[in-house]
Amino acid sequence: MNTQAWMKAATALTMVMALGLAGCSSGGGGHHSEVDGSSSGTAGSGGGDGGSGGGTGGGTGGGTGGGTGNGSVGNGLVVAQVADQLGTTVSGLGDGVSNLGQVIGSLPVAGSTALTGGVGALVSSAGTALNSVSSGLSDGLGQLGTGNNAVGTTVGVVGAATADLGTGVSGLGQGLQALATGSPVEQVPLVNQVVAGAGQGVNQVGQAVTMLGDTLTPMGTSGPLAGATQGVSDALVPVVSLVENTAANATRQTGLNGPLNQTLDGLGNALDQTGQNVKQAGNGNPVTDTAGQLVSNLGTVVGTTAGLSPTTGGARTGLLETVGGVVAGVGSGLGAGTSNTAVGGVAGSTVQVGNTVASLGTVLGGNGVTNTAAGAPVAALTQQVGGGLNPVVGGVASLTQQVGASTGLGTPVAGLLNQVGGAVSNVGSQLNSASANPVVSQLGTTVGTLGNTVGQAGTLVNGGAAGGTGLGGVLGGLTGNR
Repeated sequence: MNTQAWMKAATALTMVMALGLAGCSSGGGGHHSEVDGSSSGTAGSGGGDGGSGGGTGGGTGGGTGGGTGNGSVGNGLVVAQVADQLGTTVSGLGDGVSNLGQVIGSLPVAGSTALTGGVGALVSSAGTALNSVSSGLSDGLGQLGTGNNAVGTTVGVVGAATADLGTGVSGLGQGLQALATGSPVEQVPLVNQVVAGAGQGVNQVGQAVTMLGDTLTPMGTSGPLAGATQGVSDALVPVVSLVENTAANATRQTGLNGPLNQTLDGLGNALDQTGQNVKQAGNGNPVTDTAGQLVSNLGTVVGTTAGLSPTTGGARTGLLETVGGVVAGVGSGLGAGTSNTAVGGVAGSTVQVGNTVASLGTVLGGNGVTNTAAGAPVAALTQQVGGGLNPVVGGVASLTQQVGASTGLGTPVAGLLNQVGGAVSNVGSQLNSASANPVVSQLGTTVGTLGNTVGQAGTLVNGGAAGGTGLGGVLGGLTGNR
């Protein structure tokens, strides 16, 4: 009799595990939250009910974790909004898996729920781990751009999910122990001891995994990696913003923003409606509820991506504006750090080259305005370089001036450079006034500045040179510059 009971229990357990695997592949009931600030306006219309129960003893809750993401993003980064919505989607799947675990745990095998309870705890822990991933996405990358340590919060998901799974492993071990003491297995002296020992071992493994997860969880935000993850989070914001702005400019300039936005918007709505239909067709079935909510949430994600090709708003700061800002930053920092006229001329020309590059951004749909914020870090660095070059350039200029004076070449060479510089400056002035196109006008300004730089180079061979452009100047006492 005991042998027959054990065989029946094993057969029932196999059926339960098959049900568990099928349920994991199809997801579970969840909740749905909308993202505020999406350009697409396609947030799903379904609210989700967290699962409506799963048969006998299935429970009516949404699992043991639930997503803790706040469902809205306090910044305009579309990537952050998509991450937040992905968190909501994963949360719904986690709720469904947790519900499935509750259903499994309530199924009696040979009159006992000891073993199925342990298996159910393990399955539910997988759902809880998914909910931890959801929280990491929504509260981490979903908040990118708000100043929070987005990367660190998301990295902490690894530890949290590990701890959740460890709890499930412990639950399985406890179920095995309960099976050895409260089921037909108890009547088999040798078998019950083996099962009890195995349960104890599994329980200890689960506790160790939980401890490992608890140790890893805070590392991203308060442990040794906190500084690095915060730095990565801060660095990601301008990069993501640049990519989004460039995409928005390109689609607007090519006229693809409207069709692309409409396509993504329509696809998102279609997925959302399909998900709602699946839920209604299931008539409260937890599997169809989960599948329907998953499809509906994916529709919201797709709709949110339409923000990458907005149909409203004007030109933005894109790739060329940012590159131009970096180049201009090199020149502005160098000019601020030097007291040398010739180096200052080169610095001014570099600034104008950067402005010209930025003005070309209008060709790609950008606003053509130099992104000075992008060049600020570089400017701080080149300012120090400019200061360090002062004594070096001063010494070289003093030597070349002496050579120019001793050979008699200083005055004619300086005069020639001033004339060439003046001619180049005149070309720049003509370009500037020849067209109302801002790119051509900026190019003329840059050419004019380069001409001035050529004229100022004459002072390197003739300390007393006065240029035909009136911009040569005198270096006077460069060896004393510090």
